[in-house]
Amino acid sequence: MSDKINQNLLTANPNFAELYKQLTTQYLAPDGTTKALKKEIDQKEFIKERTEYLENLTLYNVLQQLSLQNDLKNKFNYKENKKIVESLDEVLSFAESKQYLNFHPTDLSLDKNNSIFDSVEKVETENVTTTLLGLTEEELIKRIENELEYLSKSNSKEFILNSVESKLTRQCEDIAKFYYTVEVTNTNPKLLAAKASQLDKILNHKLEELRISKINIVKNQIRLGERITDYLNVMKEILAKLWNLTEEFKFRHEFEKNRIFNDYFTLTNIYDKQIVESLNVIKKNLIEEENEKSTILKRLNNKLMEYQSIGDEFEQIVQEYLNITKEIETIKDDIRRINGKEE
Repeated sequence: MSDKINQNLLTANPNFAELYKQLTTQYLAPDGTTKALKKEIDQKEFIKERTEYLENLTLYNVLQQLSLQNDLKNKFNYKENKKIVESLDEVLSFAESKQYLNFHPTDLSLDKNNSIFDSVEKVETENVTTTLLGLTEEELIKRIENELEYLSKSNSKEFILNSVESKLTRQCEDIAKFYYTVEVTNTNPKLLAAKASQLDKILNHKLEELRISKINIVKNQIRLGERITDYLNVMKEILAKLWNLTEEFKFRHEFEKNRIFNDYFTLTNIYDKQIVESLNVIKKNLIEEENEKSTILKRLNNKLMEYQSIGDEFEQIVQEYLNITKEIETIKDDIRRINGKEE
């Protein structure tokens, strides 16, 4: 834009020249529009060109995947495949060149993970006199326009799409042969295509089975989760009770053990060696006394049994003995009273 301003005017008005310099360097784009507007236009153009580039890249990837089939390995229709690959390479190279000319990235090693708008913010806004190839921007744009015009006339993309469709058709026929191995022998492609169109019922049935299986898997996972939850809750209760029992047993056992040890230490403090010997002697005497008393008791029991064997006569003798003893006691009482009166 500096060519459109009279240099004498800028020289005569330094303040205006400074203002004009600030406008051209900070606010205006090389084409005369504001940098904000240029950035917005670049963003829209970038999205459009990027979409077209990704479409071409998708076609390229699909063709590469299809080219790995047996027809390419066996060099079946090799010229057609080679032509498709060359056409795709041309489309991709033109798309990449067009993106480069439109946006001129300053750093070709930008991180591929950056977003679209991050990449747009890094583009140059000034004119580029020469490119990496040594060509001016106008020459490159003219060449790209000619090449794009050639591509539009040669219908490369339509040719690629038709080739992809034909490969998919052959794959569909292969699927039909797989499912109808007996019926499709020596059949023409149209019949195979018709057979393939009838696979919808089989595939839909299998899809329905898969859908039901997925639902059942989800239900089983839910039931399994519920059972695991119940199991964990039960285990939690069991562990809580087990912990309580363990604590109770431990405390009770410790209390009983401490009590026994206290008694033991108390006894060891009270009963020394001399006392233990004395107790042993007492124990021995008690045992001997017990044996003697047991002998006397045994002898008395024998006599009692002899008396009991006599029967009622023994009872009568005992009763008469008691009566005589009673009369003797009565007479003794009378004698005591008489003696008491005499005194």
